Amino acid sequence: MSIFQLSLHVYCKSRAAEKTQPGNGSPQFLNYLSQTRYLRHLAYLACHGVHIEKMTFHLDDFLHEKITIPTSVEEQSKIARALETCDREIELLQKQLDALKEQKRGLMQIYLNPELILAPPSCIDYVVTHELCHLVHPHHGREFYALLRNKMPDWEGRRARSWDRARTRKKRSALRHHGY
Repeated sequence: MSIFQLSLHVYCKSRAAEKTQPGNGSPQFLNYLSQTRYLRHLAYLACHGVHIEKMTFHLDDFLHEKITIPTSVEEQSKIARALETCDREIELLQKQLDALKEQKRGLMQIYLNPELILAPPSCIDYVVTHELCHLVHPHHGREFYALLRNKMPDWEGRRARSWDRARTRKKRSALRHHGY
């Protein structure tokens, strides 16, 4: 617990005592409250000094500030649980966003690949189908190959032909580069 969160905890405890309700306040609620701009601003105002790195925090000044918060620990806990649910949803959405960005990067490498553009349509179909199967199964496991086989039963032959053509092109390119 940071000094700011500790100060907030003491403040909330004193506010609860003023209203004759026992309790220290929900730690999760206090954590979320300490992350608000308003409370950070109040903490900044309770600091004295010329330079931010040399400022000192005066707890008494901070405790004189009036903050309206729910005095019931149950209400604070409800708010904290709702915010925790939001945090979990944000984490899930961030993971989905990261996965979509990875998929986009892979698709761009395929669709903007000059060698693939010149490949025969059957090879292009194989590569695109392969990559679309990765949208469902990101790794080359049994499920991936089962889906690929379901969508393109002759995928192995198409892959072999595309690899043979790619190796032939690279050999020709290397020969041309060396003047043969």
